[in-house]
Amino acid sequence: MKKLLLLFLPLVISLASCREDTPELPEEMTVEAGIFQSTTEGSYWTYAATDMLGQYAEFTHTLTGKKEMKGGKEFYEASVMYDGQPSDEKAYYHCSSAGLYSIISSNINQDEETPCDYLDTKKAINTSWTTNYELGAGLPEARTQVTSKAKNFAMQVAGKQYKDVIQTSVAYQLKSNGAFVTVVTADYYIAKNVGIIKVVASNGPSVIGSVELIDYLIK
Repeated sequence: MKKLLLLFLPLVISLASCREDTPELPEEMTVEAGIFQSTTEGSYWTYAATDMLGQYAEFTHTLTGKKEMKGGKEFYEASVMYDGQPSDEKAYYHCSSAGLYSIISSNINQDEETPCDYLDTKKAINTSWTTNYELGAGLPEARTQVTSKAKNFAMQVAGKQYKDVIQTSVAYQLKSNGAFVTVVTADYYIAKNVGIIKVVASNGPSVIGSVELIDYLIK
């Protein structure tokens, strides 16, 4: 997330915005770990990424069976291939029995170091929660604000139909003039028993990039 926020830092320094906290709503039932993200070695997901200039690339995340502790959470490691070619990059997925899902990925959340929460299955629709981050000395305060947007719907992505989909919105925010300002918003679409099927990033009304699932295997 740090890289993503720093990329838009010049844009937001001169901006100021007020935000009202979203009231906490009753929690829903906890779902079992892994129901929206497999942790089984050999499972993979291939995505097509398109940026605002129309540039296209494909990448694949394959779970390696290795685990690492990051930020106090246990993450499952995934190797990363670009257009079918191996790379030195790694992605990491976290899912807990409490229904919280996080990711570390230079492809999806534009950061290969900082965990990004993108789903809490216990949260009711229109419920939001925040996570604070340190960008470094001399830089503004940063956080993500995740909002549960919709649940249990069907949608088509790259010609394939998915059901039991959850939509969340992750707002990447910087503090300016005493208030947090959203510089980038990423809408996540996560399908039950599949994982992340689509991410759409926007800056205000402008879409700046998207990621769509085009192939996968769950073991």
